[in-house]
Amino acid sequence: MTDQTVSGDAGAYQIGAPISRSASSEVFAAVERATGAACVVKTYADAAQATREARALAALDGARAPQLLSRRTVNGRPALVMELLPGRTLEAWADEASGEEREAQLGAILAGLADALAEVHAKGLAHGDLKPDHVMVGGDGRVRLLDFASSAAAGDHASAAGARWLTPGYSAPECDPNAPDDPPLGAWSDYFSTGAILFWLAEGRAPEAGDLDRPPAGETGLAEAARRLLRREPSDRPLTAEEFRAVLLADVEPDETTVVPAVEARIADPRDPIPPTVRVRRRLPGELPKPPVVEAPERAGGANWLAIAASLAVLAAAGWGGYTYGWPLYQKLYKKVWVVDPSGAGDARTLAEALDRAGPDVQILLAAGEHAAAPIVNRAVALAPFEMTAEPPVISGGAEPCLRLTGARVHLSGLKVARTSHPEIGGCLIVEGGEAVLSDVAIERAQRAGLVIGGGASVRLSQVEVSNPNGAGVVIEGGATVEAEGLIVGGATGPGAAVVGGGSLTGAEVKIIAAGASGIAVGEGGHVSLTASEVDGAGGTGVELTEGAEATLADMLIDSSTGAGVALYDGARLTMTGGTITGSALSGVYADGAAHLTLLGTKVVESGEHGVLLLGLKGGEVEGATITGAKGIGLGVFPGVEVVLKDNTLSDNEGGDVIDARPPKSEEKPESAPADETAATSDETGKTE
Repeated sequence: MTDQTVSGDAGAYQIGAPISRSASSEVFAAVERATGAACVVKTYADAAQATREARALAALDGARAPQLLSRRTVNGRPALVMELLPGRTLEAWADEASGEEREAQLGAILAGLADALAEVHAKGLAHGDLKPDHVMVGGDGRVRLLDFASSAAAGDHASAAGARWLTPGYSAPECDPNAPDDPPLGAWSDYFSTGAILFWLAEGRAPEAGDLDRPPAGETGLAEAARRLLRREPSDRPLTAEEFRAVLLADVEPDETTVVPAVEARIADPRDPIPPTVRVRRRLPGELPKPPVVEAPERAGGANWLAIAASLAVLAAAGWGGYTYGWPLYQKLYKKVWVVDPSGAGDARTLAEALDRAGPDVQILLAAGEHAAAPIVNRAVALAPFEMTAEPPVISGGAEPCLRLTGARVHLSGLKVARTSHPEIGGCLIVEGGEAVLSDVAIERAQRAGLVIGGGASVRLSQVEVSNPNGAGVVIEGGATVEAEGLIVGGATGPGAAVVGGGSLTGAEVKIIAAGASGIAVGEGGHVSLTASEVDGAGGTGVELTEGAEATLADMLIDSSTGAGVALYDGARLTMTGGTITGSALSGVYADGAAHLTLLGTKVVESGEHGVLLLGLKGGEVEGATITGAKGIGLGVFPGVEVVLKDNTLSDNEGGDVIDARPPKSEEKPESAPADETAATSDETGKTE
């Protein structure tokens, strides 16, 4: 495989060299552009894999698995961006560790594996494809698990879960969708896989069908643990985390009884590679899975109810809650993943219904197609597609906004909010207080502002696009703080972004295109700090600051504004470093009303009137600027302006390069003192001194 098999660009992430490849997925090294942080991008053979892994990683939240960073589509394939875990897989550890290292570390690694599985199972999940190269051992000894693409909710049946990719020898018999009696999946399924790992550690290969119910060679604790875990019947394996831990660690703590193959022996008889995953599918299509009510399998010869109760508490809290408290209360207290499908094939038909029935801290997955608005979301919730398809699910509003997030902690990803059914009725996405993350979200055709954020909300925008709102594109007000990376606002009839009322917008790669009014309007104490951003074709001023606003712009492009490129009034403060202001119909930079301007190394090119026109400043400097091609004055400074001019280059300005109308310096100042302001005339090159 070469790097050409996948694009090197995934939006906010730069894809690098391949790390691994299988029939089911490909993993690539990647870097987050904004921070330079290393991560991985994983693409999948089908969308169901990506959805399963995304659900599991979101539930585990980095505790015993990689942190989920983003969902993407890369070259038409569903993809996840994940944390890059330090360390090495158990397979690599076994290949590289010496005999002494193995004896010293094996007990701690198995204890860490028990801890990791306990956390996974406490979330109501089964890993489903546990094997040596899916166990990651960190440099600090911490064990975390990889590849949850075949995971399942505890109590699910393999026959109802669609196609999965499993590894022969490591997957429990019940993971086969064609298994007799179709037993439920659960922690016991991962315990079988752990037994297969122990068998591999002892004999250097995965167990085959004939190896079940017998120990590997040798009378060691490792072999005995493998024997007790590799049972065909789930009821014959441990049923609780405590029982599993006791079996796993009984005699494998580092002491004289631990026998592991020596390095020399393993070189002479190399360990078999981990077999590849294979796709398994039920022979006949099954019905949609019912909500799980998990029951541990009974042991032959009578049930141990204390063990079963403990198992249910750890492995299937959701199902036990449903059995004990009733289905509605189970849904409120324990059900954490909801599927919304208007056809009736999910847990709820509408988003509003799911929100009404669900409790806090839930993930709501939307089927493809159009969904009715949910005017109020007032709890911790994550909204994402049920399946990753070419067209994301659409939330469409009526007379009310499509979505109103109030005092909540909300994560929206991979969705579209649009006026489709009722394009003539107003609506948008409103965030009032709380915290929100919007990633890969499109907001289209709002009949008022596209995205309104206020009430002190804290919001992060990543790859968000607002298209053609009948009003402002984004409004940030009421002390809200917004961090944006990859925000695009196109075709707003009002300003592209309005930051007022103490609101704050910071970030990079913000693009405002063809706004009907100002590209970015900042006032009433608003604050903006942007890097590598762009305002193109504003119907008014490119960036307008009034009423105590503050802005810091670095490497900014302001192109073809109908008004001035940048205008500041009424005590506003602007620092612009680098960047270009070009093609403004009026002045490139216009300042008045006790404003404060710092312009460093900025190019002001082909302004329709003046290049930089300073009517009223109470401080600042223009240094290292290049001002060329203005139809009027290149640099005009009016009386009373307080500004330092230094090392600016001016040329080809039709009204003259520099006109400084301030009165001469005080005669009390020594004539020999070096000038600290630009002279009223320029030399032949146009460079001010």
